[in-house]
Amino acid sequence: MSRNFDLLRTIQPRSDQRARYSPPLRLAPVPVPPLPSAPPPSETNNYDWQWAFGVLRRRWQLSLAFLCVVVVATAVVTFLTRPVYAPEARIEVDPPGSEAFSLQSGGADSNDIDRIMETQSQILNSDELAIKLIRQLRLDTKRDISGKLATTATATPPADGATHDALTPAENAAFRYLQLYLKASTIKGSRVISVSFSCHSPRLARDVVNTLVQLYLEKNYESRYKAVAQSSEWLSRQLDDIRAKAENSSKALAEYQRLHNITDIDEQQSTFAVKVSDLTRELTQAQADRIQLEAYYNSIQQGEGDSLPQVRDSPVIQNLTKNLGETQAELSQAQVIYGKNHPNVQKLENAEKELEAQLTRQRESIVEGVKTSYLAAQGREQLMSQQLQGTTAGVNAMGEYSILKHEAQVNTDLYNTLYARIKEAGISAASKSSNIRVIEEARLLSDPTSPKPLQNLIVALLFGLVGGLGVAFLRDRFDSGIRRPEEIPQLANMPAVAFIPRIEDTSTPLLGRRTTPLLRAGNSDEATRPEPFVIESPDCDGAEAVRTLVSSLLLGSAESAAPRVLLVASGFPQEGKTTLAVNLAVALAELSPTCIVDADLRRPAVGPSFGLPPDLGIADVLSGRAPLEAILRGYPGAPNLRIAPAGSLLSNPGSALMSTAMGDLVARLRDRFSYVVIDSPPILAYADARALAPLADGVVLVARYAQSTREGINRTMDVLRQLHANVLAFVLNEVDADTSYYKYPYTGGVAR
Repeated sequence: MSRNFDLLRTIQPRSDQRARYSPPLRLAPVPVPPLPSAPPPSETNNYDWQWAFGVLRRRWQLSLAFLCVVVVATAVVTFLTRPVYAPEARIEVDPPGSEAFSLQSGGADSNDIDRIMETQSQILNSDELAIKLIRQLRLDTKRDISGKLATTATATPPADGATHDALTPAENAAFRYLQLYLKASTIKGSRVISVSFSCHSPRLARDVVNTLVQLYLEKNYESRYKAVAQSSEWLSRQLDDIRAKAENSSKALAEYQRLHNITDIDEQQSTFAVKVSDLTRELTQAQADRIQLEAYYNSIQQGEGDSLPQVRDSPVIQNLTKNLGETQAELSQAQVIYGKNHPNVQKLENAEKELEAQLTRQRESIVEGVKTSYLAAQGREQLMSQQLQGTTAGVNAMGEYSILKHEAQVNTDLYNTLYARIKEAGISAASKSSNIRVIEEARLLSDPTSPKPLQNLIVALLFGLVGGLGVAFLRDRFDSGIRRPEEIPQLANMPAVAFIPRIEDTSTPLLGRRTTPLLRAGNSDEATRPEPFVIESPDCDGAEAVRTLVSSLLLGSAESAAPRVLLVASGFPQEGKTTLAVNLAVALAELSPTCIVDADLRRPAVGPSFGLPPDLGIADVLSGRAPLEAILRGYPGAPNLRIAPAGSLLSNPGSALMSTAMGDLVARLRDRFSYVVIDSPPILAYADARALAPLADGVVLVARYAQSTREGINRTMDVLRQLHANVLAFVLNEVDADTSYYKYPYTGGVAR
């Protein structure tokens, strides 16, 4: 906090000098920087950190309590929770066809593999396998699985064909447990499926996982076996027909060889056989050409000649069609421009007709060519057929022999192939080869999967720390107590803002310092009373803060004269206005004659602060029972200070303070003293202060750090604004100087 009171020290005596000034001290208006209500922009980040540390310092008990609750609750839940074991088995699924013996070729793209993996995962999670698992391991008798519905081990198991609808209550309970805690999922980026099961018994958890995997493998084998059996059955029926054909072909070939006395010399063909083969090939080609041209010819006969490939792909036709289109476009344009009888239009019409005629002639020429080609192909086929018949007439037996031999060979090869496939299917079924294999079986876990005490406690500790910080800041966020003047928008243009820190009681050095509130609301009934610490401890932080406030009040405005009558007020009791009024009056008395008036006639505290007896006071002056000179008291530590206590208690103090006598009393004190400080009743609690505000040159508003609320300050400011009171300063009392930027750089009177 700035030390504006140093300027006053050059012109005022310190408490040890105790000089009396008979005339009022007139101070020249010297500009003094006002006390900051917010940290400078360059210190914003530092202020944020200080504010955060201040919140933690104030709310550390709440954060610690939250942390302890979280850690203790986590520890209790962790150590009271039964351990859960979740062993894991892994299965590799290869693409179909990758088995050692398979009826289909392997190979699958990535999308197929993903679908296959998802399908197998769904099979592992199927109800059918779950029911088989329950009945094989008798999970309905396991209390960890079925709970209270668990039956005895001697219960009669349901039939294997029973469906899910026929499950017993215990089996239904076990089935629901499996649905919750039996998981089969694919491992991303691989062809591996992970199967796990959570249970309190490690042995039972292992048996469930391994049994499920075994049931899955058996189901896969049964499915493949059924598929192989069905394929083998179909192939066997086909094999019987082919075997009969092969036997008949072999018999016919043998009979033909016997009748025509044909014997194979070697496997090489004869020259005649090659010639016959060539003629046969040529005849086949001629037949193919004839069939194709016959199709074109039929299209021509049906009037679809324009769709022939010869017409459609002809460069001449394409060129004429293009020219015709361009000519038609020019003709349409010319008709629009020149009309139908123009020479250019007639010329284009003649060109169009000529192109159409050429196009028609060209198409007819192509069609005639197709017809001619068809007739030629037909004649060529006939000639080739006649030639082949003439060539093979002498060796008819040889040709028929070749046909019989080829037919017999084809039937034999087909029979052998199908027979090999059937044998391969049988081997595949017998070998139990599969594209699914177990990579890792579930093992018996020695340590539980959950809970993990150390991990849970670490997480709880981290969560407790973070949550504790969050709770502290959240609690501070919803705390309506004022800690910074900038929290009150109405204080933004306040001429002076002062911060009175907590003071440390050093009266018992052997016992160490204790932190006590600096400004306390006065009450004669209380064990503690407001103290004039400016006199008792002139070098303490509070005394320096009050002197700084005095400098701001007297030198803060260059346009107007320094205020002489100051009203010290607060919104509610117990906010420190009486102690501030007492010490403000003592600080002003160091400059010039000053009088402090105790106007709180309901709960007077100024007199007890100076140790005065409760006898005459302003109540007696207002009621006419005593003159003003009779009530003024002095104080040994402040020669320039006069004290006007409250005096006798009145039945209606509000009426007395609102009377003209109170105005006359303030006017007389103004004429007699340089400064008059009035200790006011709480503004919001009583109407007395509202009557006193217009009598003063300015009001010093007091609030208590973290206790006075923003709503209360706003309401107090609204009341003072309605009274047209001149609020000169705002004092925030009992500031925690260690955790805010409002620190006072004084300790033991030594500047630092």
